[in-house]
Formats: sequence, C-alpha cells, structure tokens
Amino acid sequence: MLFQIWYTNQFKVNISANQLAIEKLFEKLPIWTFTDGVLVAPVMEELIFRGIFFELFFQTDQPVIKVIGVIVNAVIFGALHDTGINFPIYAIMGAILAVTYMRTRDIKCSIGIHILNNFISFI
Repeated sequence: MLFQIWYTNQFKVNISANQLAIEKLFEKLPIWTFTDGVLVAPVMEELIFRGIFFELFFQTDQPVIKVIGVIVNAVIFGALHDTGINFPIYAIMGAILAVTYMRTRDIKCSIGIHILNNFISFI
C-alpha cells in the first residue's frame, strides 16, 4: 500500500480503470461489491493465479524456474488488472502474492494477504 501511494504521487497516476469500475459498482451495489472485491475475487484469483498456475507450470525446486514463475505470474496478474500506467502496481502485488505462495506453499497465506490488500483499498 505504501508503494502504491508513493507510485501514484510520484508519477501523478490517476485511479486505474479497474478501480474506477469497482467504485462505480460500489455506488450501486455496495454490499455485493464489497463481498466480491474483498472475499470472492481474492479467493478465486489466488486459486487460479497461485494455486493452479504454479501447480501446473512451475512445480520445481530450481531457483531460476521459480523466479521465472513469479515474473510470469506477476505480469499476467498485472495485465489482467490494468495494462496502462497502473500496471506496475498490480504486477508488484502479483509478485508479492506469488512469492508468498512459493515460500509458504500454503494458498491460505496469499489469500489472506490478498483479502487484506483489497479490504484496505475499500476503506
């Protein structure tokens, strides 16, 4: 979150299209948007991006392959959230979540961090 604040201030970045869409939806359906954004989406994204992705493509102990997996995972995660100037924010978050999963091998840890991140974004 601190990186995101610094990044947006440093580069005079506007709110991402992803965030704007969530804010508009929140105005119309606050309970559903909050539930989806803070609980459903993080769980589904972690199961797909960290769980399935790493189990299918990067199930190895080779450090170089792990680094490649984290980078690829971060780029895909970032690109699916925003392809513009806000891409680095999402890609770095994807990398943090990927490293968390790779180190712990426990999907609950990356889910928890993702939920916390999205919860803070809603406040």
